[in-house]
Amino acid sequence: ISFLAFFSTIHSQVGTPLTHQRFLRRHKGTYGPAIYASEGSFPFPTTPVEGLLLCGDSCFPGIGVPAVAGSGIIAANSISLDTIVPQLKVLQQLKSRNSG
Repeated sequence: ISFLAFFSTIHSQVGTPLTHQRFLRRHKGTYGPAIYASEGSFPFPTTPVEGLLLCGDSCFPGIGVPAVAGSGIIAANSISLDTIVPQLKVLQQLKSRNSG
């Protein structure tokens, strides 16, 4: 046994539906919404709450890192320039509330 092999540690992480359920709080360890291909597609980022948008693997375009990043871009681009100032004010209020 070489010196490095003797002191090296093997580390392994396994992601199963059970670990996804526990650590990611996913229903039965699944990803994305429960949609049958014949019944629809991923929802867009809008919600019934005015001004609240969603992004992630449960929104269009779907599951996977590139798709999730794309959903964030879609949500960000859905915000018009006239809503940025009010959003920044809310973020500043939250920041001051948390720091004090």
